[in-house]
Amino acid sequence: MAGREPSASLLPLPPVYGKPTRPMAWSDADDLLTESRVYWIASVRPDGRPHIVPSDGIWLDDALYFGGSPDTVHMRNVRATGRAVVHVGDGLAAAGIVEGNVTDETPTPDVAARLAVANNTKYADYGMTMQPEDYVSTGVTALRARRVLAWTRYPENATRFEFG
Repeated sequence: MAGREPSASLLPLPPVYGKPTRPMAWSDADDLLTESRVYWIASVRPDGRPHIVPSDGIWLDDALYFGGSPDTVHMRNVRATGRAVVHVGDGLAAAGIVEGNVTDETPTPDVAARLAVANNTKYADYGMTMQPEDYVSTGVTALRARRVLAWTRYPENATRFEFG
């Protein structure tokens, strides 16, 4: 269910890190993920070794849409396991960490149009423009959020968001 409001709880941190005192608003976490231009995608190779790579992407309706050649390590990994973790932010002032399942999909015309607008707004200065039909004809890879950990003032508003 895209656009659903996740449940929020303060992150249970080790005492030495401090204690969160107020949850972050989901809209702030959603903005952090939407506005990011670089998403660090973490995946696991078949032999268990971790792999991480920076990528462009579009956060839309509680999912990160990202790409890459099928020959890249991260795309082979996510297709083999169906899982990934994504990180944005510097980790101190702000961070967003998305855990979830990865699927290949054919977007609806509405989603394809929204992806194209978001992509062309965010990455046009890199010459990375897309048309809605590009997404429909090639399909998309989506990391669907199960859990998001986020903060803008650590540890004050370190929050766990869970999607049902």
